[in-house]
Amino acid sequence: MSAVANASKLLGRYGDLLGLFSILPLLAHLKFGALMQARERKKTPEVSLQACLPPAASLFLFMLAEVCSASSLLDPADMQVRKAVGEMMRAQRQGASNVAAAVETYEKLVSNSDVFDLVRFMAHFASLAALFGNVALHLQDVDFRVNGRESFLSGMKRSASHLLRNVFYNRFWFFAVLTVAFAVGNWSKLQIFFREQRTQEMLPHFAVLLRTLAITSTILWTSPTGPLPFFAAASGAGSIARASRLVVYERLTLQQLIGISANELTWNKLSSGSLLRSLRLFEGKTSVLGLRCSLALEVWCLLWLLPFALRQR
Repeated sequence: MSAVANASKLLGRYGDLLGLFSILPLLAHLKFGALMQARERKKTPEVSLQACLPPAASLFLFMLAEVCSASSLLDPADMQVRKAVGEMMRAQRQGASNVAAAVETYEKLVSNSDVFDLVRFMAHFASLAALFGNVALHLQDVDFRVNGRESFLSGMKRSASHLLRNVFYNRFWFFAVLTVAFAVGNWSKLQIFFREQRTQEMLPHFAVLLRTLAITSTILWTSPTGPLPFFAAASGAGSIARASRLVVYERLTLQQLIGISANELTWNKLSSGSLLRSLRLFEGKTSVLGLRCSLALEVWCLLWLLPFALRQR
């Protein structure tokens, strides 16, 4: 494997791991946020647990982005899931006699692209689905205390009644019924559409757009307190890693990035301000325009996340 392939693979995995690390503080805040606020005596009505978490719509967009980025895993004809599960089963049957052998087996599994993609998708999607379910149903607002003390049975009863009140939501079920009816009525056409090569090539770029919309809505509608600074810092680092991987993997030159070559970047153009007029960002082949658009979306995410990331050391 060449150095370019190794570098692009490493940057891609850094971006995936940073995306997973950005979700962990949100889960921890959902689980222990009320306890930390009670200990620090900062129960202010202006900043609640709900305000420190991304809205349900943003989390749903994050979930759709993960589904689009892992479209090959969801395609039965690709056999990627079977390959990954078979590799893990073979590693389990071999066993490990000591710690060194266990570490070697783990390293072998992680280096396998099919296994890594499957584990990454399951971890990302499960974490986002847990956050989405709690935020959409407002489960963090359920009080488990009776007369100032924790009560498991009363907490379960209140959680069940709260869940039933939020599940029977007319707009949600109306949207769900329309979506299922559309999918069932156009199932054969949808299968043909998603199996086309152009659709398979478009889905990863669509995932970048969905992730950009999710990050933008999170920044706009979430309070910059609690776990949001760490979430913004990790997500911004992930955007840098994904953009760097795109530049390295595609071997983009300055001519392909901004439409002008390095020889055309003169001091006279920089000082006179004519450089912006000479940029040809919307000219070139379709593939180059798509790469520029993906890089622009990653830069957009970084610019939106940077103020939140710098609010806390």
